[in-house]
Amino acid sequence: MSSIPFTAVGTDSSILALSKTAWRAGICLSRLDQESRIVGTTTRDLAGEVKSLGNECDLLYAELEEIVRNTEIGSISISINNVDGRIWNSIAAQVKEANGTLQELELFVNTVRGEESSFNCQKKLDRSKDQIENIKTKVCRHTDNLCTTLLLIKT
Repeated sequence: MSSIPFTAVGTDSSILALSKTAWRAGICLSRLDQESRIVGTTTRDLAGEVKSLGNECDLLYAELEEIVRNTEIGSISISINNVDGRIWNSIAAQVKEANGTLQELELFVNTVRGEESSFNCQKKLDRSKDQIENIKTKVCRHTDNLCTTLLLIKT
């Protein structure tokens, strides 16, 4: 059973949606960091990594848009068919996995924000440092994977 390769048009819209989600999550984390006023917290680092994921999504989106644009005008130098279907499937899987990580992150932020006082919020963040680091590691991995995919498409 062979899988049907994803097209650049469908893939670029899912990358754009992931980018928007990453940017919203980055903003929420930045606000959480400001609200909690905790010096040295890892939420600031996580916010930076999430924003990097958003940047990488934007770069990949721009490249996919270029492919779509060149294909629509009939350019033979870059064609959707020149990019192996496995790359489209890989991008779709990466987007799905990254969305799962961002959902985990949103759940975490909502839980922390649900704490009634800034003292409880700080305690929750202190107890959650391992969870924050785990999410940060996943986000870094997603960013690296998308960067590698972008390089593969360009080559």
